[in-house]
Amino acid sequence: MCRVSSNLIRVIRRASAKALLILAMAGMSGGCAKSPPPQLETYPVTGLVQFQSQPAKGAEIRLKPLVPLVDPLGRSVEPYGFVDNDGYFTVSTYAKGDGAPPGEYAVTIYWPTVRIEGGEPIYGPDRLQDRYRNPARPLVRLTVVEGSNAVPDINLK
Repeated sequence: MCRVSSNLIRVIRRASAKALLILAMAGMSGGCAKSPPPQLETYPVTGLVQFQSQPAKGAEIRLKPLVPLVDPLGRSVEPYGFVDNDGYFTVSTYAKGDGAPPGEYAVTIYWPTVRIEGGEPIYGPDRLQDRYRNPARPLVRLTVVEGSNAVPDINLK
């Protein structure tokens, strides 16, 4: 029969107590993590914008709610997107590409001229002369519902 020294037993007990203390503290810190702020549920919205059958690269798309839309924190919500090199856009509300809350929207478009000065973009007037920025006279109206949503293709002139 093998005997274990009492010193070895004390060392093991101390190490076990420290390990338990560390585990307990790790468990408590997980409960203190901040939860994300409350948000409205969003659903994917995508579309295509072209100007004279070419991608309207850099155009800004805004979904203007027909009825004021406010999230649980009292913030006004206005989903948006930017047209990529191929003419497509994905709408964002809280995070890139997260979509838009359900509702009725007027789709507006702003496509600024851009020039580079000193390595920085300088935005100029709307190439579309503000024809598609008025939510009272939108080019397109959109109803966002649960699931995927597509804005009808837009070909500007």
